[in-house]
Amino acid sequence: VYFTDRLLEGLEKRDRERPLFVSLMYLAPHPPFCIPEPYFSMYEAKDVPPSGNVGIWGRRQSPLQLYQCTGSIGNGYTQDEWRETWRVYAGLCTLLDDQVGRVIGYLKENGLYDDSLIVFTSDHGEMLGSHSLFQKMCMYNESVRIPLSIRVPGEKGGASHSRPVSQVDILPTILDFLGIDIPDAVDGVSVRPIIEEDRAIRDYCFVQFDGTDAFGNFSRTVTDGRYRLTLDVFKDETYPELYDMENDPLELENLAFDGRYDDVFCNLLDALVCHMRKYGDFLDFGDFRLSDVRAEYERAFLCE
Repeated sequence: VYFTDRLLEGLEKRDRERPLFVSLMYLAPHPPFCIPEPYFSMYEAKDVPPSGNVGIWGRRQSPLQLYQCTGSIGNGYTQDEWRETWRVYAGLCTLLDDQVGRVIGYLKENGLYDDSLIVFTSDHGEMLGSHSLFQKMCMYNESVRIPLSIRVPGEKGGASHSRPVSQVDILPTILDFLGIDIPDAVDGVSVRPIIEEDRAIRDYCFVQFDGTDAFGNFSRTVTDGRYRLTLDVFKDETYPELYDMENDPLELENLAFDGRYDDVFCNLLDALVCHMRKYGDFLDFGDFRLSDVRAEYERAFLCE
């Protein structure tokens, strides 16, 4: 509420002869879940059922997550124990929705909405018990698959697209719609072809994580929109995860150890290695051998 109040005050005091750019960042929804009424009591637990992978450690899920605070905090709670958190989190999301609504309402009331390019997104997601993990700092959908909604000036209605895009694509998209040249140094590409033609702009998206506050766990992810490969690293261990997000949206079945998906695995690994080398990543998976990892973990899997 505070951020919205200050923004609306600033909009009233702005120089109306100059172009308007607003960057508004909310902390919500984000721990700690201490929120005011009526939002704290707005929902009952029975009305906010947790996702089907909450409180569940997926088959052959990366054990290296237990070295990370997201695993050490989240592991051990049942789905029922997560229900209260989900209930309050829903109220927190509604609080955020209401604040965004206040901003949109101001734009409409003051004749700014029709000419505005509006981008709504987030810097990360929230595990909230999925995969028995809490917060972020991992590469599952709940953490790295975030919303990106773009309202184009003069747009009537809307459409939903499932093409792979990255946060590095946001800047060139804004520049494109504003008619400003996109510098060669910009890594991303405009998503305008997706919005206007439902045409893909990239073959892969990549995500990188390098520990919390200091080097610890490392993760690299690549996805082609359907399959997602993650290499999870802790000290001298590297653990692979491959998920078919079309047939397994909750990511409960790690296919990296299923030989039928070796071609998919290798193609994604090649794309990831090329990307990392292009941008000078200090990690290099060029010598990674899935057969070696399979042999290393074979004994543990026999105990499943």
